Amino acid sequence: MRAGRNEDPYELKYHHYSVIMNGARKLAFVSAVNIDGATSKDYDRSTGKITDPMMGIDGDGASEASELWFPEHRIRDDEQTPRDFYEGQTTFDAQGNQILDKRTSGHRNRMFQKGHLTRRQDPLWGDDESIIKFANADTFHVTNCSPQVGFFNMGIFKQGTNAEMRAASEKQAVHPGGNLYWRALEEFVLTNARAERERVSVFTGAVFDDENDIPWDRGRQEMRGFKAPRQFWKLLLRVENNELQATALVADQSPLIDYVPEALLRGEAVSKPLPYDKIKKYHFSVAELQKVTGLAFGATVMKADTFGAGGRSASGRREVRRIEDVAILRPPQTKKRRK
Repeated sequence: MRAGRNEDPYELKYHHYSVIMNGARKLAFVSAVNIDGATSKDYDRSTGKITDPMMGIDGDGASEASELWFPEHRIRDDEQTPRDFYEGQTTFDAQGNQILDKRTSGHRNRMFQKGHLTRRQDPLWGDDESIIKFANADTFHVTNCSPQVGFFNMGIFKQGTNAEMRAASEKQAVHPGGNLYWRALEEFVLTNARAERERVSVFTGAVFDDENDIPWDRGRQEMRGFKAPRQFWKLLLRVENNELQATALVADQSPLIDYVPEALLRGEAVSKPLPYDKIKKYHFSVAELQKVTGLAFGATVMKADTFGAGGRSASGRREVRRIEDVAILRPPQTKKRRK
């Protein structure tokens, strides 16, 4: 869908979500999706069957890495990553030995995958089945992916979250990446949006840090200077208690990039397993997120920030280790007395 009259020519519109690209980095500044929980659906890619989401979930996983991704013909080739760019990666086990069997989870967990920014499930809503199928396929445009180390992209489901998360999981199975925190909050919000028939907006992107991001052009001339981001961010907007709630998260995949992928071509052995547990997760204020991304989310979103809940400063960032550490409701607003 091309921009119409009085529309932003830089916004690439898809079914129920949009992308704004950073042509120099060949990755998205932001991928933004609206979710209608009242008409949200699940789509089985193997059978083509569309189902009520409360009857189960077709989770993401390693299979998405092998899906056919589409180039974007509305922008130049040199403003996006080629769809074959991730193929044929070299990976190593914890002892520094090259993994020869590409079908193993060890290989997948140690390679950069085409990580979805807007998740495949999120734009799947409405009463028109053809639109739902288009929306599913639309998420597989290369403009909507960014290099994410396998485990960071897929995650592992772990039992034991807070009471609300457990209650939500009884209504619908939690995503395999559930306890990777930034995906956990998004899944929690989506599950409740479906259960409560609410609407949610999710903004996702990479934190571009030209000085510290990982050079990864794979020796391809047309990708010369390409870098894999270390950090990714999400901003979730929803209405709860009749008030807008805005929650910003950042996750850092640096501990994984230090070992994977194609990082051990020197043949050095790694003396310890991949430090999945050391992925750093942060709850950011909206103001801090604006600072690191260079994006402006507006005064309404700033006012709805949940970061200041619990007496914390309304600006900055703080590391979180559990989903319970993330404040998802803004502090109660006190009315000023008239003089």
